[in-house]
Amino acid sequence: SEATPAQARLFAPGAGAKTDTDRARKILTAFARRAFRRPATQAEVARLVALYNVARKNGDSFERGIQLGVQATLASPNFLY
Repeated sequence: SEATPAQARLFAPGAGAKTDTDRARKILTAFARRAFRRPATQAEVARLVALYNVARKNGDSFERGIQLGVQATLASPNFLY
């Protein structure tokens, strides 16, 4: 199925990454920067990528791993809405 405009925007920062983990890191870094309205720290990004990695190790899809990272970002006290 075709990606929605929102999905395309979310996944765009990952273009050109050499591995799925690098792609996830780029996507989650960009998303956290927008959500927190500041650059995400290395530790914050590492936590998000760790959630992605857990999902993948449990057999979940790339998209599900990203979903977990996005959900964690939105649940963070650093999320400014």
